[in-house]
Amino acid sequence: MSQDSSVLNLRFGTEVELLVKSKINDHGSFESLASDISKELTAAKIPNHVADIFAKGDEKYQDWSIVDELSITSKRKEFRFGVELVSPIMEFSDQKFWVGQVDAAWKALEGGEVGP
Repeated sequence: MSQDSSVLNLRFGTEVELLVKSKINDHGSFESLASDISKELTAAKIPNHVADIFAKGDEKYQDWSIVDELSITSKRKEFRFGVELVSPIMEFSDQKFWVGQVDAAWKALEGGEVGP
């Protein structure tokens, strides 16, 4: 059985679950922190939105989603919140694009008013 030497046409997405601490210590809620994460991603030219966890069936996975991660215990008094970043559906063959997207998303988190 011979293998085709062309790149496989695979599609995938990523989910990154984090305990994120507000660097400015004034986010009293997930919504406030998520709004600032969205602004940082937008500034990095990464299309995104804050997702409604109760409307999961409505997701189209066309841009990055910022989700309240309920499996990670938030520590509001310490300004730490469970956050899940969900990527859009990506083409494995377009490695330059998806590596750039993941790298830019991570840098936006590290460099903004929020950080892992």
